[in-house]
Amino acid sequence: MSSDSITGALALADPTDLGGGKWMKRAWCGMTSDGDRVEALELNNGTMGMSLMTYGARLRTLTKGDKELTLSLDNMAAYEVDPAYLGASIGRVTNRIKNAKFLLNDVTYTVTTKAQHALHGGEKPGGWDGKIWAIEKAGLNDDGNLEVEFSRISPTGEMGFPGSVHAKAKYTLDESSLSVVYTSTGIDAATPVNMTNHSYFTFSEGKDNVIQTHGFKLGYGAQAMHALMVLRSCTNCSSPHTCIGMIVSKISWTLTKT
Repeated sequence: MSSDSITGALALADPTDLGGGKWMKRAWCGMTSDGDRVEALELNNGTMGMSLMTYGARLRTLTKGDKELTLSLDNMAAYEVDPAYLGASIGRVTNRIKNAKFLLNDVTYTVTTKAQHALHGGEKPGGWDGKIWAIEKAGLNDDGNLEVEFSRISPTGEMGFPGSVHAKAKYTLDESSLSVVYTSTGIDAATPVNMTNHSYFTFSEGKDNVIQTHGFKLGYGAQAMHALMVLRSCTNCSSPHTCIGMIVSKISWTLTKT
């Protein structure tokens, strides 16, 4: 594991001018305990900035001006033992798999984990958050916005899952928003895939402020959020944190699209 400063490595890197006041830096920022080199990227459009890592296709920092909007660490040694998955791309299956077993096409598979239930793709660092992703694209997209796309092939049998998967994580930043898009393609067999990003955002001054002081606005994803809240509130759980998907009650929600 490397204890070298990621911020320091990026500070020493020469920026690439992307035009219009936008720039990008790339730097090697450390190594994993397995000896794999990790690359960091930093991009800025004059209003907002983001830094990312090939380790876990990770969003490390998001900034607006001089204000940091995410929680982050500053060296690989810390990231490898981080229990909070800060900024990581999570896969192959984000949520818990009860008893670390699932049935697919009449075959029972067991996910590699020391815990009773599998979480975030299996035992750390075997999930996608602990893998080195390739940088497919980095710079400006066709709309002139900052964009970085990572990809990796998850092989058959990784963490006990069947089938190979080609996964991609794309981060796009404009002057007022960040977009994170995940896509996955099965290569040779059926397999469950359920990805997410595990960033921790803070939108007020001071990192010790509680979430009750934050607000959020639902846009075009309101229907999906509605379904999520209903399932979270109304499904039966056979054990702590392992819901079985049966809706046991109905709750009405009123959401306003803005």
